Parts: sequence; structure tokens; C-alpha cells
Amino acid sequence: MRLQSAARYFDKVACADAYTPAVTFKGQLDVFDDSKRDGATVLRRILSVAPDVTLPARRTITAEGDTWLIGAGHKDSFNGEAIRTKHIVHRADGAATIKTAAQALATGGTASYASRLWIKDLKEVEVSSSLFSMLNVYLAPGETVAIGNLILLSGRLHLVRNVYTGAAGLLIAESDELAANAVASVTYTPRGGAYVPASDTVVPGSPVVLNLLRTRFQDDYVYQNEAAPRYVEGDIRGSILKSALAVPKVDDYVTLADGDWRVLSIDDDGLTWGLHLRHV
Repeated sequence: MRLQSAARYFDKVACADAYTPAVTFKGQLDVFDDSKRDGATVLRRILSVAPDVTLPARRTITAEGDTWLIGAGHKDSFNGEAIRTKHIVHRADGAATIKTAAQALATGGTASYASRLWIKDLKEVEVSSSLFSMLNVYLAPGETVAIGNLILLSGRLHLVRNVYTGAAGLLIAESDELAANAVASVTYTPRGGAYVPASDTVVPGSPVVLNLLRTRFQDDYVYQNEAAPRYVEGDIRGSILKSALAVPKVDDYVTLADGDWRVLSIDDDGLTWGLHLRHV
């Protein structure tokens, strides 16, 4: 069709697969709308391509010096035949790594391009006057991310609270931004077992140095049963690898940068132990 060929003539923007740069195609980016207000749409453009163009498998490209996540596509037709396909593209902040809690404490994860956008600040006046940021992390459709995963992006870990597909076709991970020192080396001291009657104390066991993932309990807690100790103001949750400590126990102690914390309860989270910690 002549109209389709005429439209293809203006495909001058080279688009390369962000993961396999040798795979390329050409298209057109729409003119940037500089009148947009703050929000997700500021980071978005429209990519127009010929209807026979095959997109990269992971729907992420580099074009005009930026990396773009490709969302939903919409066809334009004339006389019953498609002449163009227009895709919503969202600019990525850079390379991210999707991790499980175990991978955050050690190594590993899945590399993925992503973009983060501040949504709101959370404030719990019962705990402190501090503000805690909640963000949307945008990923290309088809990326593997689940509730409870952590996304390392822009030097910070983000704890995924919910995952859904937005109207633009992009994968959205609602996440809490964790503290800069969320993963730190700590000293874990078992309570021991030898009781000293003269001092009415228990001799502590041998301390172990290991990595701990620290989160606010409001971000990550579960009551396994009615008898589980309730979280109160000031409590935190810590995750440690089972490979680093085989059997944690209630009343063990963990020494963090801000002091000693006592273990109140323990959850089995697969490859990790989840510890309910209270400041001593």
C-alpha cells in the first residue's frame, strides 16, 4: 500500500535491543510534549513503527541515547489494512537488578531495565515524624517480579509490595524505598545455654558475623498464628540467610549499628529466616 510505504520512509530513528544491541529496527519518536506536568507521562513518548516490525523479546530498546521500556501497542489502519503501530514507551532510569531476599543478602539476581517514580510519602506518627517514600517501579511487560522481591535501582533497594499491569501496558511494582544501609554486616549472638546460678545469667554462645536485611515492620510482617508476639512501636524485622545461621532462637541477640536487638519470634521464609527484633 502506498500510504504504508510513505509512512515507512520517515522511519529514521535507529532502535536497538537494549540487551542485544546488534538487533535493530527503525521507527519514529513523537515530538516531546514539554507542556506536561509532573507525573509518569512526562517520561513517556510514542514510538511509531511499521506494522511488520518485530519488537525485542524483552521489549526494551535504546534510541536517541536513551533506554525505553515498550508498553502497549495500538494499530492505525486505512481501508482495512494496518499502516502503522504506535507503542507507548517509558524512559528507563538505568539498569536494575531484581532480587529475592536471599540474593539481596548474598549475590545474584536478574538484570532488568527499570524506572522509578515517587508516588507519595508515608508517615506513621505512632513511630516517628519521619517520612517514608513509596514509589512505583516500572518494568517492561514480561519481566519476572513478585511480591516480596527487592529491586536494586539507582543505588537503593525497593521492597515490592504489589505488582500489576498498568493501562499503558507496563509492569508496575508498588514498592517501599528501603534505607541506604538496609543490608549490613551484623553480629549475631546465640543465647547459649549454660546457666550460672551465682549471677542468675546464661552464658552467651559464640557470636557469628553475617548479613542482615533490615526493614520496618510496617513494610514486611506476618502473624503466623494468634499467639505470635505483636509488633509494637520501635520494632523492626530482619532477614538472614539460613546458610549463615542454621537454627536461630528466641532471645538471641543481634548487634546492629544502633545497638543490641532481641529476637522475639522467627519465621521460616524459605532460604531465609525472618526475625522479629526489639531494641534492648
